[in-house]
Amino acid sequence: MTGRDEQTAEQVVTRLARRQALKLGGGAALAALVAGAGGRVTMAQEASPVASPVAGDSLEGRYLVVRLRTLTGDTPVDEVLATIEDGFMPLLPGIPGFVAYFGTADTNSRESAYAGVFDDKAGADESTELGATWLQDNGYDFFEGEPVVLDGTIGVAAGSLTASGLGSGYVVIRSRTLKAGRSESELLDLVREGFVPLLEAVPGFVAYLAVANEETGNQFSVGVYADEAGATESTRLAAEWGTQGAADFVEGDPIVIEGPIGLSLVGDAG
Repeated sequence: MTGRDEQTAEQVVTRLARRQALKLGGGAALAALVAGAGGRVTMAQEASPVASPVAGDSLEGRYLVVRLRTLTGDTPVDEVLATIEDGFMPLLPGIPGFVAYFGTADTNSRESAYAGVFDDKAGADESTELGATWLQDNGYDFFEGEPVVLDGTIGVAAGSLTASGLGSGYVVIRSRTLKAGRSESELLDLVREGFVPLLEAVPGFVAYLAVANEETGNQFSVGVYADEAGATESTRLAAEWGTQGAADFVEGDPIVIEGPIGLSLVGDAG
């Protein structure tokens, strides 16, 4: 075992004691399960020991924000994830309309991505401000430069966001630029009717969210699968299906960020 798996009994007791103090200190009561060398964390509000699934049909119309960040070369990925887990994630359930939060960070490339789902843009914007304030107030210098932010109303959703599915899953984020003058609603209809059924048949499919933001020109999606094999198959299907007409709505090569989910939190806003 490596990284956070190599913990003494004393370290485990200390970590659990810290979480118990957090629970008793007010705010949202949280429980965490830590597993995997990549610092994977699954959190669920203790008020409901098994968080209710947030189904795809209830996610359409809600708001998705994805922040792409490059980690500095100074802090190990495991330490960054542990600090976000203990310090920032417990703040998220206090945002009205919080639904879910999850992210991935690559040890080799130092690229990371964090996705948040909220009832509306106001909640997403508050999470951005909260994150910036938390980093500044604590003097954390985890990231290089400014984040690349993708956001918009979820136009297509399938599957369910659950604590177990996110906590052990693999995420793939694809971003493209909408062509000027092309209808985002027409593209989303194509995705819903033609692409989603293909994804739902992929072994290990967990969830899929798609946004086409005419105002910013961003078209992006977040897919969650049980393992890397499912994500790889989804990428193959996306390339193949795009040639049948959807590619006419976007331009340029896609930006793709993927990896094991290292942090996840599902709220009770579903």
